[in-house]
Parts: sequence; structure tokens; C-alpha cells
Amino acid sequence: MDKELLLKYREYHFNYFSLLAGQRLKTFNFFIVISAIIFGAFVNVFKEVDVNSTIACILPYLLSTLSFIFWKLDNRTKHMIKTAENAIKDIDDSLLPSSESNHPNILNILRVDDVNMDIQNLNNRGFLRKKFSYSTCFNSIFLIIGVLGFISGSFCIINMLITSC
Repeated sequence: MDKELLLKYREYHFNYFSLLAGQRLKTFNFFIVISAIIFGAFVNVFKEVDVNSTIACILPYLLSTLSFIFWKLDNRTKHMIKTAENAIKDIDDSLLPSSESNHPNILNILRVDDVNMDIQNLNNRGFLRKKFSYSTCFNSIFLIIGVLGFISGSFCIINMLITSC
């Protein structure tokens, strides 16, 4: 394939990568805002309106459900980003010659970053010393909010059962 065509493909894939990466962050920010609103409404209804309110028990489960949905959506977007990233890596491999020591060309930043992350994570065996990816952080937050919603909803139902007896 000629160099000019490869450069056009690289620009196309980079634009696709940028669009999806920006969309992923905006979606995550939206999830955080919606989660805060739902949790705030739950706390307000639970404290101020009625402890035995059905809506107070539905809101935390809604939070858990949204956490699951956004987690699945994020996984799909992450897969699409990874596809574009791999295409860029392959195009850069074709455009930039590798060094003699079988290391990627320093200008091939996606490949260099992969190698650097692998080395850093091999050298840092402790959980807190490893470098976290966006996926690790996002998945942790989805899990924490989903579990928090489930526990809060369960607490609300148990509280309703205890007070109705």
C-alpha cells in the first residue's frame, strides 16, 4: 500500500479513535451525574419523605441497573476504541521502521506505550503500585456504585419489613 493511502487511513482511524474516546468520557461523566442525582433523591426521600416509601426502595435498584447498563455500554465503546487503536498501530508499523533491537520505533507512541506499561506493571507487583487504565478505574466505579445501590435498596426493604411488623 502506498504511503499516501496509509496516511489517509491513519487520519481516518485517528479521528474515529478520538471521537470514541471523547464519547466514552462524556458518557462516563453523564453516568456520574445521573448516579449522584439518583442517590441524592434516594437519601432525600429516605430521610425527609417516608422511610417506608416504595420509591425510596426503587431508586437504589435503579442505580444498580444503570450501573450495569453503563458498564456494558462502556465495554462496547472500549472495544471499538481498541479496534481503532490496533489499526493505528498497524499503520504506524508500516510507516515507521522498527529499531534493530526489536523495540518499536520511538515515534510509534501507541506501541511504545504498550511496552512501557508492560515493563512498569511487571516491575510493580503490588496492586497500588501498578498503573491503572481508564478501564480499571471506570469498572471499579461501576462496581462500587452498583453494589452501593444494591446494598442501599436491600437496607431500605429490610427497614420497611422491620417497621411494618
